[in-house]
Amino acid sequence: YRTAERSAAVFLNMLDDDEKRAFAELAQRLIEADGLVIGREAQALASLKAEMGMGVSESNGRTVDELAGVFSNRRSKVAALLELIGLGYSDTSFSVNEESLVNQVANQMAISPDELADVEDLMHRFKVMMALEDGDASSALAHFRTCIASTPAQPTIYRVVGIAEDYR
Repeated sequence: YRTAERSAAVFLNMLDDDEKRAFAELAQRLIEADGLVIGREAQALASLKAEMGMGVSESNGRTVDELAGVFSNRRSKVAALLELIGLGYSDTSFSVNEESLVNQVANQMAISPDELADVEDLMHRFKVMMALEDGDASSALAHFRTCIASTPAQPTIYRVVGIAEDYR
């Protein structure tokens, strides 16, 4: 999903400092959810933390529900979900345990299952753009914006994301 050499903040720049810390804890739990942390997952998490300007972070013992409750608005909730889903696929498979954690986070954030499916679709579209742009997030984001602006599902995507101005 990302490479350490060619990453750029895409959605994480929408989070405030408290949300970034909560995201880092959720992301750590996500990569540990399937009981096996492979190199790509650890590298992807390190890259995400670097994008947020964070070093090694320690868990402060909050529950998943408490962490999900830190995200204060729809914009930050969807940004966190997009990145969690992307991280979940960093090892090429989104395990049942990882999916369960994302579902729990979305539920606590009051994101419906249909909206979560739309968020996951949005992340898949972005991953395609990343692949087409050889991992260059800036170019991928530019193409992603064009794709969203021209898609028939545009109102649904904008409704789900709630951050249409960022994709114009």
